[in-house]
Amino acid sequence: LALLALMRASPDGLGGAHSDVVRDGARSLMEQQDPGNGLIGDRIGHTYLYGHAIATLALCELYQRSGDESLREPARRAVELVLAARNPYGAWRYDYPPSGDNDTSVTSWMTQALVAADAAGIEVDPAAYQGSLMWIDEVTDPATGRVGYDSVGSPSSRIPRVNDDLPPEMGEAMT
Repeated sequence: LALLALMRASPDGLGGAHSDVVRDGARSLMEQQDPGNGLIGDRIGHTYLYGHAIATLALCELYQRSGDESLREPARRAVELVLAARNPYGAWRYDYPPSGDNDTSVTSWMTQALVAADAAGIEVDPAAYQGSLMWIDEVTDPATGRVGYDSVGSPSSRIPRVNDDLPPEMGEAMT
């Protein structure tokens, strides 16, 4: 996220005065990438695909903005994992390989990564966009336009004893 912020905050989209930091950040992401499956970062906990999606987004945006060919292959491999983690005929959740469950939060980050890949000229399976749109349609309340987390009307995810002070009915994180 910090890498994306630095890139997007600079006039050239490459970090401006922080371009060395952006280059170091990209190098760090590539060093963390599994050479076998393309996963960026460690497979720790049940939410590691969030980090992978955000890292993929950053690599694809940086490749598109810079044209630096050394970023193309790592970005392409990261996109392959994004596509492999998608549920057949559906969207995404926390699992690779996919478990069949979808949620709006992971799906949104994965879709943003694919949009960035498309803009960078990296091949994206159009079915992934169709799956994302079908999922959003499935969890959107037609009466209110509210988008649920994992079903129509469902609030954002909350972790017991961690998010207890953030009442789910007070947020619209998925909309």
